[in-house]
Parts: sequence; structure tokens; C-alpha cells
Amino acid sequence: MKTSTLIITILCLFRVCQQAQAQDEPAAYEVLANQANFWNPHADKPASIFVNMAYIRQEPSSRSQLIDSLAIGTPITFLDAEAINPTLIRGMLLPWQRIRYHKNNQAKEGYIWIGSVSLDQQKDEQSGLTFMHGFAWASVQDENNYYWVEAKVLDKQNQLLNSKGFAYFPSDQSYTTMELHNNRGLLHSKNILEIFFSGEACGISTETFTLSWNGSQLYELPKTMGVSDAGIFYYGEELKYSKQKVEGKQLIFKDIIQGEVIDETAEEPKYKETKKQERYTWDGQKYQLL
Repeated sequence: MKTSTLIITILCLFRVCQQAQAQDEPAAYEVLANQANFWNPHADKPASIFVNMAYIRQEPSSRSQLIDSLAIGTPITFLDAEAINPTLIRGMLLPWQRIRYHKNNQAKEGYIWIGSVSLDQQKDEQSGLTFMHGFAWASVQDENNYYWVEAKVLDKQNQLLNSKGFAYFPSDQSYTTMELHNNRGLLHSKNILEIFFSGEACGISTETFTLSWNGSQLYELPKTMGVSDAGIFYYGEELKYSKQKVEGKQLIFKDIIQGEVIDETAEEPKYKETKKQERYTWDGQKYQLL
């Protein structure tokens, strides 16, 4: 993405934020209190099993009768958005959801603890591989609480090929999405996976975790973030994969742009912009800041 395109995109986000503030919709803030919003479990939403084996219960409780088990990658559908009986498992206080799934050519229903479900997934049509991410567990030992996120790659038979974990420290984000791209010119990469954590209100940052898939393993790339507050400021970071090399290693640039409004009373706000760039080397498995 060119710098001019990045600026236009950020300014468009400002206008959306301004409209949201003008409408004064408190619902955008209320969702932050419910961890289940990361899964967006509304009726008829497709999702997949994220853990190696998930257990389906007759009622929304870990003490209820076990009626089935589903392997990783099994598709499910949420039947409604009602979150029932929050239960603390792996450090996460999350509810049970009623789902429908198919097994042995039969449609079945039951309750699943939502922490066993993927947050989002994408399929690469060319290779047939499925990429997904989810929360493995949460740390609640100190003030710096975080989720341990895992990205996973499954083959056509839903067999786990590889996974990569990283820590995500939430700061008022309320939803997450995933995008799968081609290698964009990145050395020794077949796909680039971007995992976004974002919010529904101005002033909440979007954090992007980027991973490279080389056909057998996932590797981390530099993290980026962006944030804006309508009519006041904006900040954005973007990765660019260069053809330049240093000592046989590819260069990755992180373009950083920051803008602060000059006159808040102007009908069309003008911003004082500053730009800088970070440079990294990439050898196909790890990056290093220069």
C-alpha cells in the first residue's frame, strides 16, 4: 500500500469515528465487558473446533452429560447468540453456546464451551490448507494479563501441520479477524497471515500480528498497530517487503505515519504529519531490527 493510500484510509477511519461519536451509541462500549464478543457468536455463524478435541454436553455445564466429541477443524454453527453459564477454564471465564454440527451424516445439537472454538479461520483455495487462530489460555497472575494466542495450519483432512503462539495484551479491543494473503514478495514465504485485534470505538488501537507460512512452519514478522481519535490525531504502521538485501537477507520496512490536527474548529481538519521508517532484515525464519 502506498503512503498516500494509507493516509486516505486513515482519514476515512476518522470520518467513521466522528459519525460514531456524533451518534453517541453506548453499545460500542458495552461489548468490552464480555470476552465472548471476540467469537461474535451470533445465530447461523459458521466456525470450527480449535482444540485437539472438544466435548459436547447435553446442558451448558462441564458437569452435564457428555454426548459427543469433535476433533480439531470440525465445522460447527452457532444456533443463537445466548451466552449461558460462564465457566472458568484455562484462565478464561467464558460461556457455553448451543451449536449444530454434522457427524456420521447426521445433524446434531449440543452445548460447547466457547473457548474450544476458533476465533476466525481462512482457507487457501490453492493449497486447500485451513488457517485459524484462537485463545489457548489466559494469564491472570498479575496486572499484565494477556491471552496466549495460537495460529494453526490444518491440511485437507484437518490434521494439524503446525502452530505458532504469541502473547496478546488486550487494551479494550472487542473483536478479532484474520486475513490470508499470498507471499507479497517475502523471501521463503508461501502465505502471509494477518491477525487483527480491534475495537468498535475511536481511540481503541488495532493491533496486527503478522506471520509467514513457508509451507511447513509459521514464523513471526514485526507487529504493527494503528489508532485514531476523530478530528484529533492518527497513528499507523505498515510493513513493506523490499527486494533489497543486506548480507543475503531481505529488507523489511515498517513505515510509520503520525498526524495531529492543526485546527480542531476547521470544517475540513488539516493535520501536521510526521513520518519515519524502521528497517529489519529477514532470513526466512526470523527478523532483526537494524
